[in-house]
Amino acid sequence: IMRNCEVRQNRARGILISTAGKVLIENNKFLKCTYAGIQTAGDANYWFESGPVMDLTVRGNLFEDQGLAVGDAPVLVVIPELGPVFDTTWYFHNNIVFEDNTINAFSRILVHARSINNFVFRNNTINRSTDYPHAPETNPAFVFMGCRDVLIEGNTYNWGAEATIAAVNGSSNIISRDNTNIQEM
Repeated sequence: IMRNCEVRQNRARGILISTAGKVLIENNKFLKCTYAGIQTAGDANYWFESGPVMDLTVRGNLFEDQGLAVGDAPVLVVIPELGPVFDTTWYFHNNIVFEDNTINAFSRILVHARSINNFVFRNNTINRSTDYPHAPETNPAFVFMGCRDVLIEGNTYNWGAEATIAAVNGSSNIISRDNTNIQEM
């Protein structure tokens, strides 16, 4: 459990999560980190030094101006090392819920995910920050690579142009509904 903490201007990312145990990240502030606010990695390619996330809930947090070093970084990045070709019928990470968060962002990218089974992005409010130059509106807000059972529901996207969703590499059962300014699928 990580609750009521402030993560500010962290060099690589806000926090890195890599455990099969139950994780709750609640009521924290992630402020001006150089990359993603939360990163979940894992390695099934070379070092095999960290495993999958099996039950992660990120709820009621504030994310403000993530990606200062790159200019267009996601708030949540889930990128296990799987090699150049990976089995899209097997999922490295499972059961990730990202809900009831407030995101103030100059970056358009919210989630970049690979190899997740059962991902929920629900009831979040996304506002366009005025503190830094805005990233291009051409990038998708959500990128899912080899993911299954994704729900994007009840979010309000106040960033500008409609948020788009890219689902590639065998991603399936991606549902987007009851959102404001987020592409329906």
